[in-house]
Amino acid sequence: MGLSSRNLAQKLFLALFLLLSYTGVQAQDSCFYKQYLTSYPQTALTAARAPLSWTESEWSAAAGIVFTGTALYLFDEEINSAVLRNRSAETETMADVGNQFGEGKYMLPALGMTWLGGYAFGSEKTQETALLALKSFLLANGTSLTLKFLTQRQRPISEQGKTFWNGSGFSRKRE
Repeated sequence: MGLSSRNLAQKLFLALFLLLSYTGVQAQDSCFYKQYLTSYPQTALTAARAPLSWTESEWSAAAGIVFTGTALYLFDEEINSAVLRNRSAETETMADVGNQFGEGKYMLPALGMTWLGGYAFGSEKTQETALLALKSFLLANGTSLTLKFLTQRQRPISEQGKTFWNGSGFSRKRE
């Protein structure tokens, strides 16, 4: 499977961003950047272990999220039908704009420019913020893509209902 030019550009930009971050562009303390890069697995492990020390209110919040997610899943077809019946040019425009906020083709350059701006103006806080946002973006997308791959739930446009498995094994495409 070949990479599209957009995917290749995203991967090259990310590699360059991480390389610049790791080396500290020769002017920064490279120890911080090495710690930053090695913090990815530690952050994921900390998040995975977090439920072991949750308080009662945190468990209640988690139960609320699971309940809401289950309800949305159970009423998925009805919600989809209602959205399709009530869509307009304005809601389509709002959806198109909203969808862009999670797109790597926009987020990665914005984060790169934030980091470069922090570097250019000598603001370590801005650089750290860009790196933290990058870590959040990568870990959230990694988790999301993993769940999508494992559940194999089809996209609503496929009109296959709430089914998770299409019977043909694992596939990277869910249409």
